[in-house]
Amino acid sequence: MTSIRLPRADGTSRSHTLRPPRAWSLPPAGAHFNRIAYAAAHVVADPLSSADPWLQSAIDWDSTLAYRSYLWSLGLGVAEAMDTAQRGMGLDWPASLELIDRSLELAHATPGARIACGAGTDHLEPRPSTTIDEVIAAYELQCEAIEARGGRIVLMERLAEDAMPLDLFIQSIEASPPTRVPGTAVFLTSTQNRVPHALLHNLKHNKVLHETNLFVTVKHHEVPWISFDRRSEMESLGHGCWQVTLHFGFKNEPDVPEALALLHNRSFQLNDMETSYFLSRDIVIPTLGSGMAGWREKLFAGMHRNASAAADYLSLPTNRVVELGSKVEI
Repeated sequence: MTSIRLPRADGTSRSHTLRPPRAWSLPPAGAHFNRIAYAAAHVVADPLSSADPWLQSAIDWDSTLAYRSYLWSLGLGVAEAMDTAQRGMGLDWPASLELIDRSLELAHATPGARIACGAGTDHLEPRPSTTIDEVIAAYELQCEAIEARGGRIVLMERLAEDAMPLDLFIQSIEASPPTRVPGTAVFLTSTQNRVPHALLHNLKHNKVLHETNLFVTVKHHEVPWISFDRRSEMESLGHGCWQVTLHFGFKNEPDVPEALALLHNRSFQLNDMETSYFLSRDIVIPTLGSGMAGWREKLFAGMHRNASAAADYLSLPTNRVVELGSKVEI
């Protein structure tokens, strides 16, 4: 039996003997589960290849695809071409696309096989002058390639976070200025220092950026009250953009317009009739035959649809709210 040494709290160590591996029983034929787990599977390297691993990926395709078949036999789905497939660490976009091609072909020939494919921006050369339009176009290229092959898409948010922080966005609008329009745009976002999705959609479809842009994050604290003098924080990002943080206690009524009016030492004017509030909103679509049980998907989608709107909760003026988003399949 295998033994390992484990540390004790007093600084000494003790021996621990591992149990023998237990047999894993395969699910019975025709078994149904109320949810599906997707495994982000590795590729299998070819150890006998003469290729230089710094210049060319060498993949044992038979073993790689056999492992996908094994995962499907366990009732798992496959999340293909994700980071765990060494993507971005030796597996470039052409090699990732070949992996997607081979796995989709095998999935279509395997009854009940579920597969979703990663789409990102790893073919886009990272440089300070990269613009928002180039990032959007990079996502669209990979999404279109996957959809053309009949695959489902998993957007790789890590790439968006790594490639487009707010400071890089500020640099991009300096290098390639978009058309600016009068007024103030308030983008509500839960993730600070990252470009809000609503801003990306607005730039993509409307091709404009407001003169003043506030990236607002609302934080709730486990105290009853946050006083007005500690309600708002602001940091200038340059080029008419500010990072704003609003603080509320659990007994405070969240009122974003009121909290924004408390901002001190600001170099811009907040005119109610010239301020628009942009929200990111996803529409949940149940997809029968996969994932959760059908009635649960419909129930969740209905609850999501009937949930209180963020605009109402944050006391935003209804005639000044713009919602931009996408459909999410469950």
